[in-house]
Amino acid sequence: MRKRLIFFVVAVALVLAVSVPTIELKAQSNRPFVPVLMYHHLQKEGTFDSKKYGGVIVDPERFEKQMLYLKAAGYHTITLEELRNFVLYNKPLPPKPIVITFDDGYLSNYTYAYPVLKKLGMKAAINIIVSYVPDEVNKQKPSISVPHFTWEQAKEMADSGVIEIESHTYDLHGYRSNGFKKIPMVMGPVIINGHLETMEEYKQRLYTDFLRSREIIKEKIGKAPICLTYPFGAGNKISDEIARKVGFEMAFGIQEGVNYYGDNIMKLKRITVRDSDTGQDIVEKINKLSHGINFIPFWDIKGRQFEKDILKAIVKGIFAGYEDGSFKPEKPVTRAEFASLINKIFLKEKKVLEREVYFKDVPKNAWYYKAVVNVVNNEIMKGYEDNTFKPQKPVTWKEAVDVIKKFFDLNSLDKNMFKSPEKTLTREELAVLLDKIIKE
Repeated sequence: MRKRLIFFVVAVALVLAVSVPTIELKAQSNRPFVPVLMYHHLQKEGTFDSKKYGGVIVDPERFEKQMLYLKAAGYHTITLEELRNFVLYNKPLPPKPIVITFDDGYLSNYTYAYPVLKKLGMKAAINIIVSYVPDEVNKQKPSISVPHFTWEQAKEMADSGVIEIESHTYDLHGYRSNGFKKIPMVMGPVIINGHLETMEEYKQRLYTDFLRSREIIKEKIGKAPICLTYPFGAGNKISDEIARKVGFEMAFGIQEGVNYYGDNIMKLKRITVRDSDTGQDIVEKINKLSHGINFIPFWDIKGRQFEKDILKAIVKGIFAGYEDGSFKPEKPVTRAEFASLINKIFLKEKKVLEREVYFKDVPKNAWYYKAVVNVVNNEIMKGYEDNTFKPQKPVTWKEAVDVIKKFFDLNSLDKNMFKSPEKTLTREELAVLLDKIIKE
């Protein structure tokens, strides 16, 4: 693992572009494109030397926040077949399409990434080094320091529809000398058993390896892979031709960029996700590489203590952001906004009652009028004696809790949350509260 990652970092350093900020909830660019994210291993921060591995090992908690952010920002994960059909035939895609890929086939992909993706209704492709996959007969190779998932686990993920199992070659994930220097084994003839391969021997080695990887995956998973991911991004015209010959229809390297209709299907670009990246950072990279509009959804929650809770509340459809991309976490929740949230979340199954409700400060053309009418008619909230609703008045913790208690038992929550009943409730605080009680 250590040698492979160090080699990977050296190769990546040759092609990576510098990433700068930008993305959006509307259109990013007039020309449709698909970004493809590249991950490897997931491991808890502090348990490894990040610099040694080039910053490509991502903490599982950070990965979950990245996925929550992409989901909240309106991205839709697509399959490799959909990507292929877009690049080759300009087939339509959902708004803000994105592909998530993992290289190598680490057990951490099964342990951490798969459950997160499944829960969020997202998809990904894992490009496995086939010879590294352990099974009941062939245990993990002694030279492999980081565990890889088994064929049984691969089949489980593939059958779920969440994960596609694709090829990262059978056993060409390494460097060999060509007599002058060490090169990726896919790149050209290398010295094998003391002998420098001829061009024909090199081609035959690629053909045998590519075909073997494809046949084994088909046998074990029940579906032949359509994508080959070149180790260290070291594909060339010869490898492309051989890959097509054995049945691969597309290939990934490690060149940074996004993919457009008409691009070379055997030279698809990806975006490296690093251990320090937030969801906003990923979107900035996408915008930079696609020359998109300088717009980042929820830019003002980046790094906040309750960022994850806010993102979960957005994904659940409880909250939304503002047109300028902000969430305004510290903004007080007004009675109008609170009534709208309560109506949307708790009264969505109830018919809006038609009884006339008149408050002199709630005009019928106000965006919150129907919500206010419904919560008042259902005796969830009340107006004031002077026949006002005070829609712009901030809601206190006490007022919010008194309303929410009509739908949920709050006794199981941390009592410290309610220690300042007269304190004004912020959007961040309400997002945290509602996320804790609304599970789906």
